[in-house]
Amino acid sequence: MSTPVTRDPAAGRVVDRTRRFVGVVVRRAVVDPVRDGRPRAHDWPPGWRSVVAVALGCCVLSALLAITSPLLRATLPLFTIEAQEAVLPRATVWPLLLSIIVLLALVQTAALHAPWWLRTLGTLISVGTLLLWGFFGLVQADGLARLSPVVPLGLIIVLLVLVVLRAPRRPAWWEFPAVLAVLGIGVAAGPLTSGLVATGQALGYDAVPLLVATSIQDSALLAVPVMIAAGLSVAELTVGLTVQAGTQAARVSGRRWAYLVLGAVAAVRLTQAVVQLLGWDPVADGPATVITTLAVAGLLAGVGLTVIRIAGRPAAGTAEQLPEQANRIGLPVGVALAGLGVVASVVIIVRALGVLVLSGVTGSVDLPGLTALSSGSRLVLGVVLVLLGFRRARRRDVRQGLVLGLTGVVLVGLSSRFLTGFRWPTTLDPDLLNLVGTLAVLVIGVSAWLRHRLTPRCAVQLATALVLSALFSARDVLADPLGAALGVSGVALVVFGVFWDLLTGSEWANRSSRRLPAASRVLLALAKTLLGLLVVGYAALARSAVNVADPDVYAELGDLVLGTALVAAAFLVILRAVEEDVPTGAAPEPGPDRPGSAGPGGPDPAGAAGRPGGVGAV
Repeated sequence: MSTPVTRDPAAGRVVDRTRRFVGVVVRRAVVDPVRDGRPRAHDWPPGWRSVVAVALGCCVLSALLAITSPLLRATLPLFTIEAQEAVLPRATVWPLLLSIIVLLALVQTAALHAPWWLRTLGTLISVGTLLLWGFFGLVQADGLARLSPVVPLGLIIVLLVLVVLRAPRRPAWWEFPAVLAVLGIGVAAGPLTSGLVATGQALGYDAVPLLVATSIQDSALLAVPVMIAAGLSVAELTVGLTVQAGTQAARVSGRRWAYLVLGAVAAVRLTQAVVQLLGWDPVADGPATVITTLAVAGLLAGVGLTVIRIAGRPAAGTAEQLPEQANRIGLPVGVALAGLGVVASVVIIVRALGVLVLSGVTGSVDLPGLTALSSGSRLVLGVVLVLLGFRRARRRDVRQGLVLGLTGVVLVGLSSRFLTGFRWPTTLDPDLLNLVGTLAVLVIGVSAWLRHRLTPRCAVQLATALVLSALFSARDVLADPLGAALGVSGVALVVFGVFWDLLTGSEWANRSSRRLPAASRVLLALAKTLLGLLVVGYAALARSAVNVADPDVYAELGDLVLGTALVAAAFLVILRAVEEDVPTGAAPEPGPDRPGSAGPGGPDPAGAAGRPGGVGAV
């Protein structure tokens, strides 16, 4: 007979507590945001789930093209698109074309039951696409292509009739396949009826990849806000997981355990900081950069504390809800940044054309002032966001006030060269800013210890801030580990960020109104996701030198602006809570072995969380 294996009760309790700890952290930081923010089948017409499934399938297809782009480029025959200075795997043209058609169908179907301006915009985009693909033969092959305008003009008429007839009616599932068929036939029939395919094959040239590249390039600028918002995803997850881990750690931290954890985390973070300082580049990070970063650190502290003071003491759960607030403003801030860049470019070009016309100069014209105008517009946007943060604070919304205000401060810091008239090489160094935050944590911790106010709860809070600082220092590896392994920087970050934004930031798509029903909202949310993934996939596959929307650049901008502001907001809330010895997170969940819970041990109103100076929720 085999001897029964007895389980050590102490080891069993440790395993159970660890499992419960990890489960609660993951649920609150990952599962709950997805559950609350994902698109839900609310007020959808019958059959609408199939439309959503088709859109999600194209999103996954575009994401796979982006992630596997190095393998595809290494194994598939390549096709050179000279006009775009791109080299694209020939076999990937058709999946990209399918995603383009589905994207256009999503926008047009959503616009059928949208306000008049959105319906007009969606129709103009669809008509423009039909004209682009249907009449491309006019400018190709020196007139050898046979132009047949009957098919594209007929399809445009069918589309306009569909828009007029369906606009006042309720959404129906068959609208999407009908629009998809119209656009698909127009895109496929254009090159065929104009003779582009036959003529191109005879001349050894294929126009379809050029048309695909042109269509994506024309819409790439619209994907810039999506990429900027995607750059926030890593900071959002980092802050959420770290704060939730601190919240749950406070439940089980005995007095000695909390201090040991704080000491270990401080040692790791100090070692990381020393390694970082040893690699300091005094040329790239000169005195101007140091002064600018210190000034921005002071502004972050000043604006953040002012917002907290105006709104009153932060309520429980402030730190936990900061990622949600940052997610809400990610896309609007991205739209504002992209829009300001477009306006700056248009103003400079118009000014240059005016100089050409007035002076009669021919040839190329320098466009001076584009950097100055862009920096100046970012400065104005930063000031506006700070003022909006103060306004939200007056309405007692400390969370959104902090995120808005600190995002504005970061934008002001990025415009520091504009403030100096571009005479000093000033720039904002996030790593140096992180070192300043670490120093603040250590100073506050030592001060609390000397004043005998370093309670176990404060120790856990300080350890949480140091963990957040350490993770922020390693954000490059956390942001794009797959991209580093594949050799395509920014791909994994943007792909993950776009999907994360769809899963956690689509709560607006679950609401419904007379002017914009939920059926149209969910298609717009999916179209935004597919557009971002389509541009990322094309950029990774083509490696185009004239790509107007580099995913890596815009994702890094989103991480720098929104991510830095989010981490700074979490820092301020935690450090302010340490100074006042109050919890910064929601109340801990009761457990079966938790004093004060309704478990086997019975209720204990005087549990650890209720004792003065005891262990509470971070």
